[in-house]
Amino acid sequence: MDSSLRMNHDITNIMKRPYCDPPLAELLNVTNGKKFTINKTNFVIGRAKTCSLVIHEVYISRQHCVITYENGIFKIYDDNSTTATYINCIEIPRGKSNAQQLNDGDIIGFGELGNMTYIHKFVLCTRTYNSKICKMDENISGIRMTDLYKINSEVKNMKIEYLQLRHSLNTMFNVTLNTMFNNFQKVINENLEAIKKKNTLLKASTEEIRRKSIADTIVERNNLVYKVLENDFLCSICNEIMIKTTTVNCSHSFCEHCIKTWLIKSHVCPNCRTPISNTFHTLIVDSFITNFCDLVGGFLKDQRNNLLKERSAVSFAPRVLPPQTARRGRPRIRNFQPRQPIDNQRFHLLNYRMLEYQRDSVNMYPRTALPEIIHDRHVEVVDLTNQT
Repeated sequence: MDSSLRMNHDITNIMKRPYCDPPLAELLNVTNGKKFTINKTNFVIGRAKTCSLVIHEVYISRQHCVITYENGIFKIYDDNSTTATYINCIEIPRGKSNAQQLNDGDIIGFGELGNMTYIHKFVLCTRTYNSKICKMDENISGIRMTDLYKINSEVKNMKIEYLQLRHSLNTMFNVTLNTMFNNFQKVINENLEAIKKKNTLLKASTEEIRRKSIADTIVERNNLVYKVLENDFLCSICNEIMIKTTTVNCSHSFCEHCIKTWLIKSHVCPNCRTPISNTFHTLIVDSFITNFCDLVGGFLKDQRNNLLKERSAVSFAPRVLPPQTARRGRPRIRNFQPRQPIDNQRFHLLNYRMLEYQRDSVNMYPRTALPEIIHDRHVEVVDLTNQT
């Protein structure tokens, strides 16, 4: 809008110029169509107010360049400006000695080559050409004003259309962006759910593998423990882990129930066949086996408890001895030697002794089994009270 008004103002100024003294040459601003008449032999272009053509830009020097007219020839030279001067996009050397001739239609630019704001076209004017231009300008000015109004209205309409199009594009972009974001969010959520399910399955499988490994380890350990118990703490009579461990005089150990039952029938060790003289309960070994079975648990502990209950329920009742038949005559005394004289002549059990076995060997048997042992072995009873 501002450029259009500026162009209108420039056109109005051009129409008001007198054409009585037509110029020899002009500078036409390519950007806005403004014309500057070269009516001096030294036409100075720069930022200073005393210049013929004043350009208010920082990159324009105070006296940027000079256009000279001599012998019907126009020349231009750069007056040592800060930036350069270009003729047809070619930089001219600085200094008056390097003046370049200007031809009709040459383009003059100032500043940097890629960022030139002020570009002017050099136009030569003859008297006949100027007179025709004066007539044409009057006709064209009205046309230009009409075209200018049309252009302004079109520019306004284009601006409105641009704003509407921009708004609609922004709306469409936002809708599309939201749709894409929602789709991406949905896909991300689905992937997260799938990953969570996979992680859950992986954890479950890992936990199952760990449990199986622990179970296998426990089974292997129990088997190893059971083998150790079988090798070292197995009763050779019942082939079970010893219960209430009892050790005999030859250092072999058996179950209490098993050795008691064995001693009813035999008086030698089941392993080494050594005569058994005494037995004693090995508490430390029994406690070790019990604690070991409790630690291992499972079938080993249950089997031991069941055997313990069964054996605890069994009672060793004394057998009924058959009646003794009296022998005829007086029993024979075999190498009898009294230990000491007895003053008390009454019948007493201390006056009896066994001839084949020592008293210590009898005391090792349980009382319930003693009658059988005495019955199985031949015992001679001698009355010591009637000896003379």
